[in-house]
Amino acid sequence: MKEIVMLDVDETVVSNYIDWTNWYRDQTGDEIDFKTSQNVEDAMVDHKIDPLDYWKQKDLYDNKSPINGAKLVINKYKKYFDFVFVSNCFSEHMDSKQRFLKKCFGDIPFINTNSKEYVKCDIFIDDRHYYLHNVKEKQPNTECIQIKALYNKPQEGYSYLDWNEIDEFLQERI
Repeated sequence: MKEIVMLDVDETVVSNYIDWTNWYRDQTGDEIDFKTSQNVEDAMVDHKIDPLDYWKQKDLYDNKSPINGAKLVINKYKKYFDFVFVSNCFSEHMDSKQRFLKKCFGDIPFINTNSKEYVKCDIFIDDRHYYLHNVKEKQPNTECIQIKALYNKPQEGYSYLDWNEIDEFLQERI
């Protein structure tokens, strides 16, 4: 039986944070400095506009490309692992996200949820410590990997890998 690899979408297989900060700058005139903020939402505390409006664009993912290495690695290991995408969507952008995933990765199942810890998996890859913690708490035998992202830092208890390193990790599990 194949191991199940659960993949987050945003900042794991596709990047939105630079576009989100550029969108915010264009809307407000304010810059966000990733070096002084660990969380984009925290950097937008002035709320000149609702920062979450970015995520309500119906075509949000239509012109996106996968993060370097993600498509190659996922497609390389499809015959060895069962992949599933798990992400929390605004209703406005869910169709765009699903079109992006199908175009780039084919027929990998997609689950829209904020409760990732209830999706059974053997390996979980995400950028956010919150989700890694929740999955590890409910599924202690799951291998949790924090993907390296522009704004995050390694968290104790999790592997901290980029897509090249994930390639090596998956190769060792075959």
